[in-house]
Amino acid sequence: MVLSVAQTTDRQAPIGAETIAETSATHFRVWANDHSNVEVVFDDGRPAVPLTAEGGGYFSGLAPDTRAGALYKFR
Repeated sequence: MVLSVAQTTDRQAPIGAETIAETSATHFRVWANDHSNVEVVFDDGRPAVPLTAEGGGYFSGLAPDTRAGALYKFR
């Protein structure tokens, strides 16, 4: 699945998890200024999703097949 830049950057809030209405994916964004790597780890055992550094301490990424209610943490 290929998403446009607008689908992944047109967020309601600057950080957190936001589902993308047209897909079954969720966009994650976090501020982790003291870290060089961040990933999203899911409670259901699926592989972690690495987030990409944006600069300024922000990291973001897209997790396919992740819907509202999924349990996760940042690592």
